[in-house]
Amino acid sequence: GRMPDLSEAAQAAFVARLTDLVRRLDELAPSDPAERLEVAIVRAFAEGAIGRAGARMVEVGVSDYFSSPTGSLLSFVPQLVLRSPEQAEGYLDRLRAVPAFLDTAATRAVTGTSRGRTSVAHLVQRTIDQIDRYLGDPEHDPFLVPEPPSDWADAATFTAERLRVLA
Repeated sequence: GRMPDLSEAAQAAFVARLTDLVRRLDELAPSDPAERLEVAIVRAFAEGAIGRAGARMVEVGVSDYFSSPTGSLLSFVPQLVLRSPEQAEGYLDRLRAVPAFLDTAATRAVTGTSRGRTSVAHLVQRTIDQIDRYLGDPEHDPFLVPEPPSDWADAATFTAERLRVLA
């Protein structure tokens, strides 16, 4: 479904790909300063991403901030611009994937707690408040903000399907 996979398996696969990238970078022999700089930048990015993945922030990052799964979902979705029918269909696919995305985020938070890694209580409360505000104001649902392309013949079908998915 076009939503980030927050599972431990996906995270492990991501780290494996980045580790392989670093290994391949180490095999390079850049010949000039620009190439050496490029390799160093890519290596730093990959090593930083490996470190961030190792921190397993999704297990303790329950908050209303945009860096958390719930916060990012409610913050960034209203900013989407659907310029083509394909983008609009992709948007519906993302909406259909939201329940699984949130289930995985919740599972990771529970896993973190079982490992002794707990989220900050007041940030958890802010997340609960954020979700309560979302559920309590269906007329201002951020998932209704992105509009289908204005010249799309199936715009009405898109709108009806979006309402069905969000129901």
